[in-house]
Amino acid sequence: IPLVSLDLSSADITVNATEEELVYDGTEKKPTILINENISVVEGVDYTVSYINNIDAGVASAIVVATENGKCVGTNIINFTIKKCKLSVLELEIAENGSEYPEFTLTHNGKELVADKDYTVSYKISEDGSCGVLTVEGKGNYEGMLTKEYKIDKFDHLVWIIPVVFVAVL
Repeated sequence: IPLVSLDLSSADITVNATEEELVYDGTEKKPTILINENISVVEGVDYTVSYINNIDAGVASAIVVATENGKCVGTNIINFTIKKCKLSVLELEIAENGSEYPEFTLTHNGKELVADKDYTVSYKISEDGSCGVLTVEGKGNYEGMLTKEYKIDKFDHLVWIIPVVFVAVL
C-alpha cells in the first residue's frame, strides 16, 4: 500500500477566523488553520502550527510544519492581518476636577492605554473658558478618534489678592 502524503508547501491552506477575532486586544491571535485538500490530516499528528507576530496589529503568520511520522511533508507560512482596535469601543473617563487640561483614563479590557504610544491627545477650550473638548486620536495598535466635552471651573483660574497692611510700631 503506497503511503499518500500531502506537500504542505503547495497545499491550499487558509486561516479560519472572523474579523472580530482578528482585532487587536493585547492577546495572542491563534486562528484555526484549514487545510483544503482531498486528504484528511490532523493537527498535532500530521502537522504542527506555530505563530509569529501574532499580538500587535499588522501582519502575523501561522507556520504549518509536517511532523516526522505524519501524512504531510514540507512547510507552509500563512499570513493573516490583525486589525487595529477602534477607539470608539474603548472607555474614556475624564476626572471631574474642573481643570482646563483634566486628567483622564482610556482603558481597553481593563488595561490603561499609554499616551504617545497608544494615542495622542489635544484640548480645545471655549472662548469664554467655561468648557473644553478633549480629543484622543489612536496610534500604534489603535485607530480612530474619541472626543469628550468637560466643564472648566472658572474659579480655578482666579488669583486671590490679599491686601497686606503694615503697621509701624513706635
